Amino acid sequence: MAVCVACGLKLNNGVLSVDTCTDGGIGCGNTAGDQQCLYVKLVTNGGIVYDPSTPDQTGSPGGLRILVDPTPAGCNALVSTSEGLFVPCEQNIHDIDQAGFFGLPLGINPNGDALFRIESNKTWYYCNPGCCTVEGRLLIEAGGLAIDMDAGFYAYSRVVISGDGGATWGGLFPEHFDWFDNRGETDVQRQAIQALDESQWNLQGAGDCDEITIAYEIKVLAGTGTVSSFGANAGLEFHRDMSSVGCNICANRSNSHPPPGAFNPGNSLSWTPRG
Repeated sequence: MAVCVACGLKLNNGVLSVDTCTDGGIGCGNTAGDQQCLYVKLVTNGGIVYDPSTPDQTGSPGGLRILVDPTPAGCNALVSTSEGLFVPCEQNIHDIDQAGFFGLPLGINPNGDALFRIESNKTWYYCNPGCCTVEGRLLIEAGGLAIDMDAGFYAYSRVVISGDGGATWGGLFPEHFDWFDNRGETDVQRQAIQALDESQWNLQGAGDCDEITIAYEIKVLAGTGTVSSFGANAGLEFHRDMSSVGCNICANRSNSHPPPGAFNPGNSLSWTPRG
């Protein structure tokens, strides 16, 4: 009895089997050697390719291979290693750094109302080196300063930030103030500047970079005085805690610091000394 076999199938010792071509792909028609067989065909630079040089899981020569872009710019959800494919964690960025103040002690000797700043000795540059938009909080802590208030001194202080290296300054939202009042007194009084914790919401697109310089700003309404460090640990601390929101999954990059004084936009945080 004759047996009719469709394209891509064959009888091998009475067993019906699939006739696979050696050039990869799936199809049915004329291929190398005019074989009528079932085969796979992929376009150039396709995500799945036939690799005749690599044996398949049975040890037979040739098989299909998944192409995964190995460059960071690909930023896809699959990473290929010698152990196989895996999906990386969502992108998170966690940074922390410290700075001191420069220009201390600072004599406050205004002629009428005046504005004084005690600035950080670093400008922070922080970037989003990944491919997702990230958002989260910037935390700024400052403390360790005191004011010697001469008789009649009256002023307030707040934390301010600059995004252009100190050319312009602005307050935070909401603002916190510390008041200094030695009016009606005849001798010098020392008062600590309250340690301030400021938190600001921040969003960065993929590859974006920003900078921040931090300062105590003292608005003198009357009198004179001197600002100095109160103890050995006066300074500022900068925290950043960001999570990806602009895409589902991409690589995690965190705490990638170059040497002090360098600025590398490919890292999440770097800084430049000031003063």
